[in-house]
Amino acid sequence: MRCVCSGAASKLKHVGGGCKVFFEVEGDPGAVMTLSRSTDSPLIGSFTYKRGEKHSVLAGFSLEPDALEKSVAEWQLVLEEFIPGIKLLSTFGHDWGGDDLSRGSWCTYRPGTVARFTDELPRQEGHLFFASGDHAQGWRGFIEGAIASGSRTAVQVAETLSA
Repeated sequence: MRCVCSGAASKLKHVGGGCKVFFEVEGDPGAVMTLSRSTDSPLIGSFTYKRGEKHSVLAGFSLEPDALEKSVAEWQLVLEEFIPGIKLLSTFGHDWGGDDLSRGSWCTYRPGTVARFTDELPRQEGHLFFASGDHAQGWRGFIEGAIASGSRTAVQVAETLSA
């Protein structure tokens, strides 16, 4: 029996938005992982993306609508709150929330979505199978969740083909 919820689930857009901002910094700050304690911070968090002796790159996430327009001087002040003494050289990034092709960033469901559609999102429809890190049972929104979801779906496909 097909649930009428699956049509609604496929039309419902998640609320994830935001920008991925890369920060080129002077020298090697080491293995960095930051998370904001404040909902007012323009930087949700950041981590070391690439280390180098002369310069390194940190990847950060922001929900600020103008995150990519902020000047180096503005971001310098923000980064210093997390990593005192850091010297910012440049910034670049991508607005995933405003991207017409992705239509969002990391998956963030609306309240009640998971409880309402938990069985519907990965449901097989005829010969069409669904796998996604966005509705994985564990590590949702991460590559580990996508791999686990893909593995489970591959087993379903193999079982269907051998039946």
